[in-house]
Amino acid sequence: MDNLTTLHSKPNKLEEVEAIRKVCQTGNMKTVKPTKVDIWLRGHDNQLYFFDIKTAKPNEGGFKEYKRTLL
Repeated sequence: MDNLTTLHSKPNKLEEVEAIRKVCQTGNMKTVKPTKVDIWLRGHDNQLYFFDIKTAKPNEGGFKEYKRTLL
């Protein structure tokens, strides 16, 4: 996140996913309250699906907030 904010790196989905995978296997899982989203659905298998509707060009603050929410 910090490198994207300071322009030390460009967005790269594959690298970001790999970085998340490296660190997500350590530590303890915490149950958190789901964040506010525009639409959420519960599937037949009780799985939750969250949808957040964005404009075509979000501002910088919106980008940071959305990226952190996804992470």
